[in-house]
Amino acid sequence: MTHKQTITCAECGAHNRPDRLLCVKCGAYLGSRADERNARDAMQRGGAISPFARRQRPRRVLGVLLLLLFLVVAGTAALLVYRQYQELRAAESDVTLPATTTTSSARTSTTAGSTTTKATSADQARVFPSNAKASSSLPPTDQFTYGPSNLSDNDLSTAWNEGASGDGVGEWLSFSFNQPVRLSRIDIANGYQRDQKRYLGNGRVRGLRIEYSNGDMQEIQLYDDMGYQEVQPAVPSDVGISSVRMTILSVYPGESWEDAALSEIRFIGER
Repeated sequence: MTHKQTITCAECGAHNRPDRLLCVKCGAYLGSRADERNARDAMQRGGAISPFARRQRPRRVLGVLLLLLFLVVAGTAALLVYRQYQELRAAESDVTLPATTTTSSARTSTTAGSTTTKATSADQARVFPSNAKASSSLPPTDQFTYGPSNLSDNDLSTAWNEGASGDGVGEWLSFSFNQPVRLSRIDIANGYQRDQKRYLGNGRVRGLRIEYSNGDMQEIQLYDDMGYQEVQPAVPSDVGISSVRMTILSVYPGESWEDAALSEIRFIGER
C-alpha cells in the first residue's frame, strides 16, 4: 500500500494532504512565501485575520513608559524632600529668642539666635556709633589692628581682640550715639572670623552682659558659631538710647591664644 504524497509544514513539521492550503496543526499557509503574502493581504482586506499570520513579539512600549513614569515620580519626590530639608534648615537658622526687658535691679538670661538674612523695614537701617571704646585691645602689628573700631567696619576679616591678661572675662566695650536711637536688634559676629584657624585659635565670647543708657540690662549667651547672631534688645522699641555697654561674662577658650575676640557688632534701628 503506497502513501499519498504529503506536504510538510515549514512552521511545525506536520504532514498535510497535498490538496490542503493551511496546515492542519498550526494553520500556517502551505504554499510559497509570495502566495502567503498575497493570501494574507486578501484576507486582511476582507476584514479577516490571517490564520497563518505569525505571532508578533510582545511590545515593550508599555514597559518603557512605566519606567519613565517611575523615574519622573522618583525625581519629583527627591526634589520635594530636598526643598523641605532646605526650608527646615532655613527656619532653624532664623530662630530668635527674645530678651525680656529688665531694669538695672534685675537680670535676665537669653540665648542669641543665629541669622544673617533678616531684612529691615524702610525706616530701619544700620546705625553706626559715633564713638567706640574698649577696656583693652591687643597692640597693632604691621599688618593688623585690633581696636574696637573694627567692630563697625562691615568686615568680618577684622576683629576687636581684648588685650588683658587671662581669658578676657570682665573686659568691656562701650558704644555711644550722637543722638538717641530706637533699637530693633543687635547683630553680633562672634570670635575672630578672618579664617577658621584664627576663629578657633582665639577665644570667643560665651556670656555677655548688655547695659543700655536708659537703665535696662540683659545677659545673653552667644553660640560658638561663625556668622552673625541676632539679639533682641531688652529695650522697648519706642525708647531711644544714647549708649550701650557690653561686658564679657564667660568665654569659649581659644586653642592657641587667650585673648577673646569679636568681629562685628551691628546696631539696627532708627533715630
